[in-house]
Amino acid sequence: MLVFATANNSRLSLPAKIGLLGVSLIIAEASYRFVENPIRYHPQLVRRSAYSLVMAAFITVLGVGLSYGWRQMSVRWAELPEQARFTQVIDEIPVIYTSGCHANFFEVGPNIDKCTSGPVNASRVLVLFGDSHAAQWYPALEQMASEQGWQLISLTKSACSAIDGPKFNQRMGRDYQECAIWRKAALLKIQELRPDLVIVSSSIAQVLNRNEWQAGMERVLNLLSETSRSVVLLRDTPYPGFDVPRCLARHRWGVSIVPVPACEIKQENRASLELYNLQQQTAERYHNVFVIDMGPYICPKMPCGLERDELILYRDSHHLSVSFVKSLAEPLSMQLSRAVANK
Repeated sequence: MLVFATANNSRLSLPAKIGLLGVSLIIAEASYRFVENPIRYHPQLVRRSAYSLVMAAFITVLGVGLSYGWRQMSVRWAELPEQARFTQVIDEIPVIYTSGCHANFFEVGPNIDKCTSGPVNASRVLVLFGDSHAAQWYPALEQMASEQGWQLISLTKSACSAIDGPKFNQRMGRDYQECAIWRKAALLKIQELRPDLVIVSSSIAQVLNRNEWQAGMERVLNLLSETSRSVVLLRDTPYPGFDVPRCLARHRWGVSIVPVPACEIKQENRASLELYNLQQQTAERYHNVFVIDMGPYICPKMPCGLERDELILYRDSHHLSVSFVKSLAEPLSMQLSRAVANK
């Protein structure tokens, strides 16, 4: 019951799940009384074990055959054009992941050789700094840098916030020491580069209280504002909270069969708004630090649909898709121009 219900609606509430468990117990009891026991104690099967073995073999072959047949049909359905596009958006990731630039959980040093694009002798240098929510903007920045003759250097690491503070990693079950080491090395590299512009972005998932966040961000900005001409804090993107391509795929396939919830962000995240206000307050303390909010281009209004102009906005539950980010290159460039203009 839970598996089929979750496949239809990945956002089941706790009461709904408890209710489904209750229904599954009722069905289990009914199947035990009216299906399993009548077969188990059927006189014909009890007297002759051969009948039981033949029935078991038949059920096994039938079950395997149905499973294989259903799998083959599912593969064919997934390959249909209206479904294949959802798989494509999941598989398409920024090039810095495949090039070895974006640091994984255990890497502790930035690799500049793999992370530099654009002319070597470019007159202006742009650095992208932060976690995977910074890395998601790379396709748009790469396009912008190419058009404007910038050298682009990406310094990003999975689940490693730009905020200088403690980080407990649930996957590792311990403090994320590799993040602190990598962040320190990345900041030293930025000091050496002395770039014209640094774009900083991090996920709001970092669990820090207001004072910890502000102190950690100020430690980073104190350094970046001294060694960079301009610094931009990029507000984190809206959080759908569910796997967007899979939701859209289910909706496209199953809406005519069973009701499927709309794939949309219903309202603005309160934590994101509080952090955005804190970013603005912190930026005001520096003459060359700015805050940019791309939210109006992502979700112009609420509720926010997650497929627009044939573009799927997210590639998972919280990262923007590569194709959608590329479509935001022009408005992002316009927003950044005011920071670049500040000498």
